[in-house]
Order: sequence, then C-alpha cells, then structure tokens
Amino acid sequence: MEIHDISKLELAIYFGLSIIINSFGNALTVALNLGSPLWTATCVNVSQTIHWSLGNIMVIWGALLIIINTILIRKIDLKRIGKSIIFMVLFSYLVSWLSSILKHSLVMTMNLPMRILFDLFGLEYV
Repeated sequence: MEIHDISKLELAIYFGLSIIINSFGNALTVALNLGSPLWTATCVNVSQTIHWSLGNIMVIWGALLIIINTILIRKIDLKRIGKSIIFMVLFSYLVSWLSSILKHSLVMTMNLPMRILFDLFGLEYV
C-alpha cells in the first residue's frame, strides 16, 4: 500500500470543506430550533439572553476555551493557539451566517416530522 503525503493545498481544501460541512450541520440545528450540539446550544442561549450576535458569542466562548485549554496544558503553544483561532473564527461566523439564511429557507415551512429528520441530519454532520 502506497502512502500519499498530503500537500498544503490539499490540507487547506480538506480543512475548508470540513469547516463548511460542520458549520452547515450546526447552522441547520440552530435554525430548526429542535436541539443543537452542546457548545452551539450554549452559545445560542447566551446570544438570545444578552442580545448579541451568535457569531460574536461563539468567538468569545471559543477564546475562553482556548485560554482554559492553555492553562490546563500549562504550555503556551502559539502554533496551536493560532490554528484554534483560525478555526474558531471561521466556524463561528459561518454558523451564524448559515443559520440566519436557513431560518428564512423552505426548511422552516416543513411539517414537524420532516424538520426532526433534518435536525437529525444536521446533528449527524456535527
């Protein structure tokens, strides 16, 4: 079996696709309002409570988690922190943007059983 090294371009493409797929799944669950993954649901609840945008809350929450993680591992790893920030910002604002689009889509006009199926589909991609 031949092992293929992934180029930086391929790695960037896979990274981008993974963020888009994961963000879409999270955004779908947010828009349907039938249950979301824990991290996303927490951010949605805080966002609705204090009336800030979902994207901003997710970035703030992610920044807090980066700080906590850095404290727990007792090491300041700038490369790891930088990668986490890139992921967090892209993911957070993409979830916010996609969920606002999906809230105005045909998905919201479906009957409850179909919406539940779509919510399960969204949870599967998270």
